[in-house]
Amino acid sequence: MTEAWAAIGILTGAVFGTLFYLGSKIDGLAGRLDARIDAQSGEIRDLRSELVGRIDSQEAGIRDLRSELVGWIDSQEAGIRDLRSELVGWIDSQEAGIRDLRAELAGRIDSQEAGIRDLRSDLAGRIDAQGGELSGLRAELVGLRGEVGDLRADLVARLEDHARRHAG
Repeated sequence: MTEAWAAIGILTGAVFGTLFYLGSKIDGLAGRLDARIDAQSGEIRDLRSELVGRIDSQEAGIRDLRSELVGWIDSQEAGIRDLRSELVGWIDSQEAGIRDLRAELAGRIDSQEAGIRDLRSDLAGRIDAQGGELSGLRAELVGLRGEVGDLRADLVARLEDHARRHAG
């Protein structure tokens, strides 16, 4: 009977030793997993900061371009107003060339409006392109988050499977 209790004691010690050993291995694996997740989180934060910086830079560029465009439009409008005043005075004194001069001015104005439309279209295209690039980066970030979640779930499943195999 004493031998049976001794064997039970030895087996109990071996089981507890194995569990302690496995626990330390699992803790080590969990620590490495936490470190990898923290590194991924840092990379994601860095990517987010970079994207925010790029977006802010693009917004500043768009604001500058808008201000420049508004200034250019204002100067064009002022030039057109000045030219119109001159033309009205000249038309009063030179009735013969009024029709030809009006047609020429209408062509210039149409050309300026076409240029403005082209600039607006170009700006809209650039803004759309930046939005598409940002959407692509967001999708990539979502994909990375999914991969990290998959890795975490896979590791947990492996650890549980390993624990079940060695516990039984």
